Amino acid sequence: MLKKRLLASALALVIALGIAGCKSGGGTSPGTQGNSSGIGGTSGGSADISAPLSWKPGSTVTIYVGAGAGGGTDLMVRAIAQAYEQYFGVTFQVVNAPGGGGGIAMQQVWDAKHDGYTLCGIHEGMHPLAVTDCFAETSEVWDIYMCAGSTPVLSVNKSSGIQDFKAFLEYAATKELNAGASTPTSVLGLSYAQLENLVKEDGITFNFLSYEGSNPTNVGLLSNETEFIITNYSEQIDYIASGDFVPLVAMSTSPVEDPVVGTIPSICDYYPEYADYQQLMQWWGIILPADCPDEVVQAYRGAWPEVMKSAPVQEFIAAQNISAYGYLGEEASELCKGLDAAFSYGLWDLGLAAHDPAEFGMER
Repeated sequence: MLKKRLLASALALVIALGIAGCKSGGGTSPGTQGNSSGIGGTSGGSADISAPLSWKPGSTVTIYVGAGAGGGTDLMVRAIAQAYEQYFGVTFQVVNAPGGGGGIAMQQVWDAKHDGYTLCGIHEGMHPLAVTDCFAETSEVWDIYMCAGSTPVLSVNKSSGIQDFKAFLEYAATKELNAGASTPTSVLGLSYAQLENLVKEDGITFNFLSYEGSNPTNVGLLSNETEFIITNYSEQIDYIASGDFVPLVAMSTSPVEDPVVGTIPSICDYYPEYADYQQLMQWWGIILPADCPDEVVQAYRGAWPEVMKSAPVQEFIAAQNISAYGYLGEEASELCKGLDAAFSYGLWDLGLAAHDPAEFGMER
């Protein structure tokens, strides 16, 4: 019962922050952090990744990224683009198209010819877009490649003098703090909503400032426009290493191990009830329309294991101390189907979704 009540409250705030701006993105229908040694994603679908390639791009491929420049999604996708360039021997250009929780970039790809020359770089914020009218379809219309992910971390500026989450709570009880986060429908937005619910009983309130991407959110804290932020650990790692950011808690049931500051504790150390929330997976990767010709899908699936092992991707994963996934095919499809439902039914139960998830074939 507690789990359902907390999830409902969190999702209500997420939608209040983000749903209003999604209508224009619709369009036509069709953890402990670490460098994981296990790379999944050899399963599923009609494409045989061991078969000789009968297709490869003969000219430039464009990847529209559903996030701003400089954030985790952007940087991960650029590493993937470099790996694809090495594999196929053609240019993969990255174009940032933020907005609508990723729906704007997804729509651009969907409206282009489904021929393998237009891909989308995306994150977990794609999952509730169908029921919020930010994109007309669920994840089932995409062939999905889930590369890696990170954990949301709450941090303050070094100038605050705050060194742990207990001191943060004591300070937050004395005034309304400016909070920063991005993409309200993503894990970051949900983490902020969950935090608000956790501290509400202690009489703590925040003034939320929304940014178009994690990089602007980090800059907001660096300039003291905000007093704390929640962005992914990998997107903060350089600021933590420089001493500009002090990480206080990981917004997850597990801590994060940082090479500079050591253990970043789980928020469950302070609020055990956080474990009652719906825990959602954060990820970055690539999608392309699932109805692309079979030889196109086969080529991209065949390339994926090499992309995951490539120097650009492995160096990014190691440098950012994030978890490698490598999921594709049926494995990725099933994971994303569950994430679609987790978000979408929560919104529908609150009366905040534009569509019944059952219209899209989702099951509870």
